[in-house]
Parts: sequence; C-alpha cells; structure tokens
Amino acid sequence: MASELAWPPNQAVSFSKGAERKDGKSSLLSTLMPSESFSTEYRLRKSADFEAVFKNTTIRVSGKYLLLLAKKNNLGHPRLGLVVAKKNVPQAVQRNRIKRNLRESFRSNTDCLAEFDLVLLCRRGIDKLDNSSIRAALTELWTQLTCRSEPSR
Repeated sequence: MASELAWPPNQAVSFSKGAERKDGKSSLLSTLMPSESFSTEYRLRKSADFEAVFKNTTIRVSGKYLLLLAKKNNLGHPRLGLVVAKKNVPQAVQRNRIKRNLRESFRSNTDCLAEFDLVLLCRRGIDKLDNSSIRAALTELWTQLTCRSEPSR
C-alpha cells in the first residue's frame, strides 16, 4: 500500500523576510544582514540624479578600467550609480557580474565614503578581469576618493 502525500499542504509556509520555515530554520532572506542589502536610499535611480553628477562633478578619479565621478550631497550617506555600457561589456552575464562586484565593494566601503553621489563608469576590457582584480581596482579608487575629499591642512 503506497502512502499518499498530502497536497496541497495543510499550512501555507511564508518565505518572506524574517519568516521561519515549517522545520524551524530561518529562510534565506531572514539570514541576510541589513548591511548586505543595497537599498534604494543608497542608489542613484533617476536620470536627473545621474545628470547632476555628470554636470557638477567635484572629484574625478580614474583607473585603467573604471572612472569614478563624485559630487557632494547633503543626505548623510553616499549613493551609487552604475554605468556598464553594452558597447564596453557585450555579454549580459559579464555586465551583471561586474555590477555585482561594484555593488559589493560599495556596500563594504560605505562607512569610509563621505556624503557623495557617485557614478562608476566601466571602460572597455573590464570584462576580462576576474572578480578579485575588479575589487582591487575599486579599492584603489575608493582610497583615491577619500584622499581627495579630505580637506587639505
């Protein structure tokens, strides 16, 4: 005699943020730390925000594969906008990988960055770099930005 599975399940299981599963383990979303998210308050979302940075750039930091434009804001925290052009990085998989690395580096350095609106532009050839090389290039840019943003004594 074959045992019958009870479907649909008697109880609905919610996997929303902070919810626990039926087996007592927390869901993936609830295990994420708040600092690991890239909330909308830390993003440049509107084209007007990007335009403001492009027109009123106060600090420009350049590397071989990345260009960083910065403009002071009065929000109390930095915001990031990414420009990864299809012309420079043709494959969508590579563009997404690069953007993931850029966001991760920004999240880990948010406390070091002052109140800036930042736009990161990717140059041709960045898709040939591995993840650690991209993060190393970004660390160099963040260092240059903090050095240039500090008032001279």
